Amino acid sequence: MFQSKYTIFRAASNLLGAAIASTFLAFVFTGGSFSLSPANAQQPVPTIAAGTAPSPSATTAKDVWLGMYMSGERIGYSHIHTEPATYKGRPALKLTSKGVTKLKLFGAQVEQDEETETLADLQQRPLRQIMDIRSNGSVLHLEAVYDYVKHTVACVSGTDRDRTTKTLAMPKDIPLAADSSLMVEGKKLAVGQKFTFAYLYPLTVEFQTAEVAVTGRETVHSAITGKDISAFLVSSKMPVGDSVEWDDENGDTLKSETHVGGITISMIAQPKEVALGSIPADKKASSTFSSETKPAYVPPADFAIATAVVSDRRIADPRHLRSMHVIVSGIPGSQFVLSDARQKASAVTTEPGASATATGAGSVSETSGISVRLDIHADAIDPSHSARLPITDTACASYLSKAAFLDIDSPGIRAMAKKLRGGDSNAARVVLKLRDWVSANMTPDMTIGVPRTATNIFGRRRGVCRDYATLYTALARAAGIPTRLCSGIVYADGVGGSSAPGRFFYHAWAESYVGKWIAVDPTLNNPADPLPYVDATHIKFAQGDVARMFDVVGVIGKLHIRSD
Repeated sequence: MFQSKYTIFRAASNLLGAAIASTFLAFVFTGGSFSLSPANAQQPVPTIAAGTAPSPSATTAKDVWLGMYMSGERIGYSHIHTEPATYKGRPALKLTSKGVTKLKLFGAQVEQDEETETLADLQQRPLRQIMDIRSNGSVLHLEAVYDYVKHTVACVSGTDRDRTTKTLAMPKDIPLAADSSLMVEGKKLAVGQKFTFAYLYPLTVEFQTAEVAVTGRETVHSAITGKDISAFLVSSKMPVGDSVEWDDENGDTLKSETHVGGITISMIAQPKEVALGSIPADKKASSTFSSETKPAYVPPADFAIATAVVSDRRIADPRHLRSMHVIVSGIPGSQFVLSDARQKASAVTTEPGASATATGAGSVSETSGISVRLDIHADAIDPSHSARLPITDTACASYLSKAAFLDIDSPGIRAMAKKLRGGDSNAARVVLKLRDWVSANMTPDMTIGVPRTATNIFGRRRGVCRDYATLYTALARAAGIPTRLCSGIVYADGVGGSSAPGRFFYHAWAESYVGKWIAVDPTLNNPADPLPYVDATHIKFAQGDVARMFDVVGVIGKLHIRSD
């Protein structure tokens, strides 16, 4: 049932990673086995209660094929196989999935292959999960083992051989989820039902919460049976976005839809040959479901351009812009309103007109439909006004440490950081050295659609803005400079053709502390003509370690910008 939510996670993830955009394709197929079914009975949920008979899936094998479409155009497929198994000598359920997605981003073809495996007990609680996502020679790996005695989850994640371990506490009083195909199978759905689940979010290796509601019924066409079916309309709200799906009486998904900007991403249950693209799809099943559903907008072929935020005016020479004043509306939550010395938020209001106040910590009191005025000023990185190394400010200590994807203790990272710093104790001057080295030694490559560790990027020096920012952050921390990653949007003109209007594209960069926080963008820095500042068209919505960089997926398709 929740295959659709991960569809959008992964499709959206390809925006956080092109040279001046981002890539959220790392979410396009991370769903598979990392989906939803309850892990306790502390609240009513549509699953097997402890001590009851297992569902048919626990004793019989089952295959589900799903075709993936972007506003009607096929972009991939997913295959989920369920079969009986054993785990540590006890009966269990094994679910394996494989998915392939292909999208065009700034003219480059990005392909991602995903394989997942989940073992669950007969009460459908997750026991072990393994995931591998491959894209252009790089592999993102995640393992999770659940301990219901200690109420912890042991996780191992990373790129290729560069792995990080992490132990999570299981959420309290919220059912934990394993796989979507089990969640409502064999249960009688009813309009008005509501459920809440916690699930392991693969990219950030954190638990997030989904709210699910059965909101109505609609007649839809099944590509499997060739018949019209009265289906349940099921909506879900998650931190990275909302989606809707249509389920039959057995809880099996017929179709799901998620809207990102002006495009619609759909997953449709189909016969194997259709899902694989061997034979044409049933146009009736691929079309809209009811007369109340509007025809899908057919977007430009390029996903990154289709999801960019259109500006109300062109910005001349954006890389040299030192000051910008804009109104940003449609911000979905207060966590995306960041205010600091560089980017000051004011006149913050919610859509109903209620006022809210921005804070230096980066939050406001309202949580939805937010509009904000942003005054952005690009300060220079000035070695004549810099802190000396080592920096001992305790408020910055967390930005000097190792973290997921930031393996700053690896020999290659430490040796290069030491070489570039040399004997220099001027933090701002070292920042410029590190930035210029990353800019000069990295090669843009928009075809890599998975997050990578700093060590992996260092060994294979090519990638997208996410990779540039990750490598720079690791080198800076290893050199003793507190540094965090940022994600948001940046302006570019003429992308997709000289006649195209100016747009803000999703982007990643960094900030380093040199006595004050200053922005650093190794992706857009020109080594032949380096500037001592990051232009004012960079609008920040998230900051922190690599995991926080992906939070920006929550604003995709929701923002509007006008000059002030």
